[in-house]
Amino acid sequence: MLKKSKGLLNFFIMLLFFFCLILFLYILYDFYQEIPREPINIEVNVPKSYENSTKNGIQFQPNMKFNHKNITYYIDPNCDENKKKRMKDAFRILSSESGVIRFDEVFSDYADIEVSCSNNYESDGEKDFFIAGEGGAKEIIKSGNYHVITKGVILLFDYPYRLAKCEYPNVELHELSHVLGFDHSNKKDSLMNPLLNSCSQRLDYEIIKEIRRLYSEEDLPDITFEDIKLVKSGRYLNMNLTIKNKGVIDVDSFNLSILDDENRVLEEKEIKNLKFGGGIILNIEFLRLKNPNTKKIMFFLDKENKIKELQKNNNFLEVRLI
Repeated sequence: MLKKSKGLLNFFIMLLFFFCLILFLYILYDFYQEIPREPINIEVNVPKSYENSTKNGIQFQPNMKFNHKNITYYIDPNCDENKKKRMKDAFRILSSESGVIRFDEVFSDYADIEVSCSNNYESDGEKDFFIAGEGGAKEIIKSGNYHVITKGVILLFDYPYRLAKCEYPNVELHELSHVLGFDHSNKKDSLMNPLLNSCSQRLDYEIIKEIRRLYSEEDLPDITFEDIKLVKSGRYLNMNLTIKNKGVIDVDSFNLSILDDENRVLEEKEIKNLKFGGGIILNIEFLRLKNPNTKKIMFFLDKENKIKELQKNNNFLEVRLI
């Protein structure tokens, strides 16, 4: 009986010994995994989103537009009543012909378009049309495929004596079209011809068609990965992420999520107030892999799909670690 008890005790001691040995080896292995290794640069291929940089032939830059359909304007009180009327007629005509944008008068210089007037002009041969008025986009933000207009200005002069005075607001519509990004035309019957030599000149249908296309599109953000630099040291990751908003409006907030190949969350960050055309660089250090043998990690922007965007296929990126 005593021998049997002693043998049983020895068995439990041996069992305890092996258990402690295994535990010790596991702790040693885990400690070994925590030791930083020689840093390894992980190659990350961030797909470059297609950006249309080809001019459409009628605009100064491709896809020039305001990022809203209700565009405000302010006319300087120093403009005489005739200039005010003609300018308002131009806003009304373009709004009616396009059918997609509306111009609203406001009494503040915070308007999208500022209209001012001058009683002077200088005659310069064939350039009389320019001297009757000047207009253009004053502030533009390049954002992805778009050139977003944030401010436009129009300056109206008195008519040069050799310039045909038309009841139709040719000059005003010409300058307003410049504000919307439209360039001159070589067509003699076009309102965008540099020479004002006929009161029958009108806006090209191509311009109206392009305005309809641009302003029929929904104004949305487009968050995307621009660049990722990743270094692996043992089971730890250090990274710099560049995230951009290539849409036409701002994003209030969204989440960046980093998951491993077993869909376990490694990191989650809230990003706030990302302006259109702008970006943010995030530095994440000593991000610990739950499994040292993780083969890949996944990056998500707005994983829960809470934001409506121009496109969603650029919100995900998979990176292989092994």
